[in-house]
Amino acid sequence: MKRKTNKGPSAEVEQGIRKLATVGGRHAYMYDSLKASGIIALESRLERTAVQLADVDPNVRRVVAQPFTLDVETGQIFTTREALQTAREARKKTEATKRDYTPDFNFGLVWREVAVEAKDERFFGDAEYWKKVERAAHILRTAGRGFAVVCFSRKELDALEWNAAVLTSFRHTATESLTPRGVDAIADCLAHGERPLAEVLKAAGLSVRTSPGLFLDGVLRADLKSNRISTNLIVELAHGDLSSLSLLPFEPGLLAP
Repeated sequence: MKRKTNKGPSAEVEQGIRKLATVGGRHAYMYDSLKASGIIALESRLERTAVQLADVDPNVRRVVAQPFTLDVETGQIFTTREALQTAREARKKTEATKRDYTPDFNFGLVWREVAVEAKDERFFGDAEYWKKVERAAHILRTAGRGFAVVCFSRKELDALEWNAAVLTSFRHTATESLTPRGVDAIADCLAHGERPLAEVLKAAGLSVRTSPGLFLDGVLRADLKSNRISTNLIVELAHGDLSSLSLLPFEPGLLAP
Protein backbone atom coordinates (compact mmCIF):
# COMPACT_ATOMS: atom_id res chain seq x y z
CA MET A 1 0.00 0.00 0.00
CA LYS A 2 1.47 3.34 -1.04
CA ARG A 3 1.93 6.19 1.34
CA LYS A 4 -0.28 9.18 0.63
CA THR A 5 1.40 12.35 -0.60
CA ASN A 6 0.73 15.81 0.78
CA LYS A 7 -1.94 16.52 -1.83
CA GLY A 8 -4.48 15.26 0.67
CA PRO A 9 -7.11 12.53 0.61
CA SER A 10 -10.33 12.73 -1.35
CA ALA A 11 -13.62 13.67 0.24
CA GLU A 12 -14.52 9.97 0.35
CA VAL A 13 -11.81 9.28 2.95
CA GLU A 14 -13.04 9.24 6.54
CA GLN A 15 -10.71 11.30 8.72
CA GLY A 16 -10.74 11.50 12.49
CA ILE A 17 -10.37 14.61 14.60
CA ARG A 18 -6.68 14.95 13.63
CA LYS A 19 -6.36 16.13 10.05
CA LEU A 20 -3.99 14.03 7.97
CA ALA A 21 -2.35 14.11 4.54
CA THR A 22 -2.54 17.86 4.02
CA VAL A 23 0.09 20.48 3.25
CA GLY A 24 1.94 21.12 6.48
CA GLY A 25 0.03 18.32 8.19
CA ARG A 26 0.65 14.66 8.90
CA HIS A 27 1.12 12.07 6.18
CA ALA A 28 -1.41 9.27 6.09
CA TYR A 29 -1.87 5.65 5.12
CA MET A 30 -5.19 4.87 3.47
CA TYR A 31 -7.00 1.65 4.31
CA ASP A 32 -10.38 0.34 3.19
CA SER A 33 -11.80 -1.06 6.43
CA LEU A 34 -14.86 -3.30 6.50
CA LYS A 35 -15.67 -2.37 10.08
CA ALA A 36 -15.14 1.35 9.51
CA SER A 37 -17.46 1.11 6.47
CA GLY A 38 -15.03 2.74 4.09
CA ILE A 39 -11.58 4.20 3.54
CA ILE A 40 -9.96 5.73 6.61
CA ALA A 41 -6.79 7.81 7.04
CA LEU A 42 -4.17 6.45 9.44
CA GLU A 43 -0.91 7.90 10.72
CA SER A 44 1.35 4.86 10.48
CA ARG A 45 1.82 1.29 9.32
CA LEU A 46 1.34 0.22 12.93
CA GLU A 47 -2.12 1.81 13.04
CA ARG A 48 -2.96 0.17 9.73
CA THR A 49 -1.97 -3.22 11.15
CA ALA A 50 -4.13 -2.59 14.22
CA VAL A 51 -7.18 -1.82 12.06
CA GLN A 52 -6.54 -4.84 9.83
CA LEU A 53 -6.42 -7.06 12.91
CA ALA A 54 -9.63 -5.46 14.16
CA ASP A 55 -11.25 -6.18 10.79
CA VAL A 56 -10.70 -9.94 11.20
CA ASP A 57 -11.20 -10.11 14.99
CA PRO A 58 -14.61 -11.68 15.77
CA ASN A 59 -14.79 -9.61 18.97
CA VAL A 60 -14.61 -6.26 17.14
CA ARG A 61 -17.79 -5.00 15.52
CA ARG A 62 -16.94 -1.39 14.68
CA VAL A 63 -13.85 0.80 14.13
CA VAL A 64 -13.52 4.59 14.25
CA ALA A 65 -10.12 6.23 13.70
CA GLN A 66 -9.15 9.17 15.96
CA PRO A 67 -12.71 9.42 17.31
CA PHE A 68 -12.34 12.42 19.63
CA THR A 69 -9.94 14.63 21.57
CA LEU A 70 -10.08 14.80 25.36
CA ASP A 71 -8.91 17.81 27.38
CA VAL A 72 -7.30 16.06 30.36
CA GLU A 73 -7.56 19.21 32.51
CA THR A 74 -11.29 19.87 32.10
CA GLY A 75 -12.56 16.45 31.02
CA GLN A 76 -14.21 17.94 27.93
CA ILE A 77 -14.52 15.69 24.89
CA PHE A 78 -14.45 17.19 21.40
CA THR A 79 -15.73 15.17 18.46
CA THR A 80 -15.10 17.73 15.70
CA ARG A 81 -12.01 19.71 14.70
CA GLU A 82 -14.08 22.90 14.79
CA ALA A 83 -15.14 22.41 18.41
CA LEU A 84 -11.57 21.58 19.42
CA GLN A 85 -10.20 24.66 17.67
CA THR A 86 -12.79 26.90 19.34
CA ALA A 87 -11.87 25.51 22.76
CA ARG A 88 -8.16 26.01 22.14
CA GLU A 89 -8.69 29.61 21.06
CA ALA A 90 -10.55 30.29 24.31
CA ARG A 91 -7.64 29.15 26.47
CA LYS A 92 -5.06 31.57 27.83
CA LYS A 93 -2.43 29.10 26.63
CA THR A 94 -3.15 26.48 23.99
CA GLU A 95 -0.93 23.79 25.59
CA ALA A 96 -2.23 21.21 23.12
CA THR A 97 0.64 18.79 23.72
CA LYS A 98 0.13 18.91 27.48
CA ARG A 99 -3.69 18.99 27.65
CA ASP A 100 -5.16 17.32 24.57
CA TYR A 101 -5.28 13.56 24.15
CA THR A 102 -6.59 11.84 21.01
CA PRO A 103 -6.90 8.04 21.07
CA ASP A 104 -5.88 6.25 17.90
CA PHE A 105 -9.20 4.40 17.64
CA ASN A 106 -12.52 3.58 19.12
CA PHE A 107 -13.27 -0.14 18.86
CA GLY A 108 -16.82 -1.35 19.29
CA LEU A 109 -16.20 -4.69 20.97
CA VAL A 110 -18.88 -7.32 21.49
CA TRP A 111 -19.13 -6.39 25.16
CA ARG A 112 -18.35 -2.64 25.17
CA GLU A 113 -16.92 0.41 23.39
CA VAL A 114 -13.24 1.15 24.07
CA ALA A 115 -10.89 3.98 23.17
CA VAL A 116 -7.61 2.47 22.00
CA GLU A 117 -3.99 3.61 22.09
CA ALA A 118 -1.80 1.62 19.66
CA LYS A 119 1.94 1.50 20.34
CA ASP A 120 5.11 -0.28 19.29
CA GLU A 121 6.98 -1.34 22.44
CA ARG A 122 10.21 -0.06 20.89
CA PHE A 123 8.83 3.49 20.57
CA PHE A 124 6.63 3.78 23.62
CA GLY A 125 6.87 7.52 24.24
CA ASP A 126 8.20 9.46 27.21
CA ALA A 127 6.99 9.63 30.80
CA GLU A 128 5.13 12.91 30.31
CA TYR A 129 3.13 11.50 27.43
CA TRP A 130 2.10 8.42 29.41
CA LYS A 131 1.19 10.59 32.36
CA LYS A 132 -1.31 12.30 30.04
CA VAL A 133 -2.53 8.93 28.73
CA GLU A 134 -3.10 7.62 32.25
CA ARG A 135 -5.02 10.78 33.14
CA ALA A 136 -7.14 10.36 30.01
CA ALA A 137 -7.77 6.70 30.84
CA HIS A 138 -8.93 7.65 34.35
CA ILE A 139 -11.31 10.32 33.03
CA LEU A 140 -12.78 8.01 30.40
CA ARG A 141 -13.31 5.14 32.82
CA THR A 142 -14.85 7.43 35.43
CA ALA A 143 -17.30 8.54 32.73
CA GLY A 144 -18.17 4.89 32.02
CA ARG A 145 -16.12 4.57 28.84
CA GLY A 146 -13.63 1.81 28.10
CA PHE A 147 -9.93 2.37 27.46
CA ALA A 148 -7.23 -0.05 26.30
CA VAL A 149 -3.66 -0.10 25.05
CA VAL A 150 -2.72 -2.31 22.11
CA CYS A 151 1.03 -2.87 22.44
CA PHE A 152 2.92 -4.56 19.61
CA SER A 153 6.04 -6.40 20.74
CA ARG A 154 9.10 -6.60 18.53
CA LYS A 155 8.92 -10.40 18.72
CA GLU A 156 5.38 -10.66 17.37
CA LEU A 157 5.09 -7.61 15.10
CA ASP A 158 6.54 -9.29 12.00
CA ALA A 159 4.02 -12.14 12.04
CA LEU A 160 1.10 -9.91 13.00
CA GLU A 161 1.83 -7.36 10.28
CA TRP A 162 2.19 -10.10 7.66
CA ASN A 163 -0.92 -12.03 8.71
CA ALA A 164 -3.03 -8.88 9.02
CA ALA A 165 -2.21 -7.96 5.42
CA VAL A 166 -2.74 -11.50 4.09
CA LEU A 167 -6.07 -12.04 5.85
CA THR A 168 -7.60 -8.67 4.95
CA SER A 169 -6.45 -8.75 1.33
CA PHE A 170 -8.09 -12.16 0.81
CA ARG A 171 -11.50 -10.61 0.16
CA HIS A 172 -10.03 -8.87 -2.90
CA THR A 173 -8.22 -11.90 -4.34
CA ALA A 174 -10.32 -14.96 -3.46
CA THR A 175 -11.01 -17.03 -6.57
CA GLU A 176 -11.57 -20.54 -5.19
CA SER A 177 -14.31 -21.88 -2.94
CA LEU A 178 -14.16 -24.83 -0.57
CA THR A 179 -16.43 -27.71 -1.59
CA PRO A 180 -17.93 -30.32 0.76
CA ARG A 181 -15.43 -32.79 -0.70
CA GLY A 182 -12.62 -30.39 0.17
CA VAL A 183 -13.90 -30.09 3.75
CA ASP A 184 -13.92 -33.88 4.08
CA ALA A 185 -10.38 -34.08 2.68
CA ILE A 186 -9.15 -31.53 5.22
CA ALA A 187 -10.87 -33.38 8.07
CA ASP A 188 -9.26 -36.66 6.98
CA CYS A 189 -5.82 -35.04 6.69
CA LEU A 190 -6.05 -33.60 10.20
CA ALA A 191 -7.88 -36.52 11.81
CA HIS A 192 -4.82 -37.48 13.84
CA GLY A 193 -3.67 -34.00 14.79
CA GLU A 194 -1.68 -31.04 13.49
CA ARG A 195 -0.08 -30.98 10.05
CA PRO A 196 1.76 -28.42 7.90
CA LEU A 197 -0.56 -26.21 5.86
CA ALA A 198 1.02 -27.46 2.61
CA GLU A 199 -0.17 -31.02 3.31
CA VAL A 200 -3.70 -29.84 4.07
CA LEU A 201 -3.92 -27.80 0.87
CA LYS A 202 -2.59 -30.69 -1.20
CA ALA A 203 -5.10 -33.12 0.31
CA ALA A 204 -7.98 -30.75 -0.49
CA GLY A 205 -6.68 -29.83 -3.94
CA LEU A 206 -6.44 -26.15 -3.02
CA SER A 207 -3.86 -23.49 -3.85
CA VAL A 208 -2.02 -21.47 -1.23
CA ARG A 209 -4.14 -18.45 -2.23
CA THR A 210 -7.10 -20.16 -0.57
CA SER A 211 -5.46 -20.55 2.83
CA PRO A 212 -6.54 -17.20 4.38
CA GLY A 213 -10.17 -18.14 3.80
CA LEU A 214 -9.71 -21.38 5.72
CA PHE A 215 -8.81 -19.37 8.83
CA LEU A 216 -11.46 -16.68 8.27
CA ASP A 217 -14.19 -19.32 7.86
CA GLY A 218 -13.17 -21.26 10.96
CA VAL A 219 -11.98 -24.35 9.08
CA LEU A 220 -8.39 -24.12 10.34
CA ARG A 221 -6.64 -22.51 13.26
CA ALA A 222 -3.01 -21.90 14.15
CA ASP A 223 -0.74 -19.69 16.22
CA LEU A 224 -1.07 -16.61 14.03
CA LYS A 225 0.39 -14.27 16.65
CA SER A 226 3.84 -15.78 16.38
CA ASN A 227 3.94 -17.41 12.94
CA ARG A 228 3.38 -16.12 9.42
CA ILE A 229 0.76 -17.79 7.25
CA SER A 230 2.85 -19.95 4.94
CA THR A 231 2.94 -23.49 3.62
CA ASN A 232 5.12 -24.48 6.61
CA LEU A 233 2.61 -23.22 9.20
CA ILE A 234 1.38 -25.96 11.54
CA VAL A 235 -2.43 -26.02 11.55
CA GLU A 236 -5.29 -27.95 13.09
CA LEU A 237 -9.05 -28.18 12.67
CA ALA A 238 -10.89 -25.19 14.12
CA HIS A 239 -14.41 -26.70 14.08
CA GLY A 240 -15.82 -23.20 13.52
CA ASP A 241 -13.82 -21.63 16.36
CA LEU A 242 -12.58 -18.16 15.32
CA SER A 243 -10.57 -17.43 18.47
CA SER A 244 -7.27 -17.74 16.60
CA LEU A 245 -8.27 -14.53 14.78
CA SER A 246 -8.35 -12.53 18.04
CA LEU A 247 -4.85 -11.19 17.45
CA LEU A 248 -4.95 -7.65 18.87
CA PRO A 249 -2.23 -7.53 21.57
CA PHE A 250 -4.12 -5.76 24.35
CA GLU A 251 -1.73 -4.74 27.12
CA PRO A 252 -2.59 -6.18 30.56
CA GLY A 253 -2.47 -4.08 33.71
CA LEU A 254 -3.49 -0.51 34.48
CA LEU A 255 -4.43 0.52 30.94
CA ALA A 256 -6.00 -2.77 29.83
CA PRO A 257 -9.71 -3.03 28.96
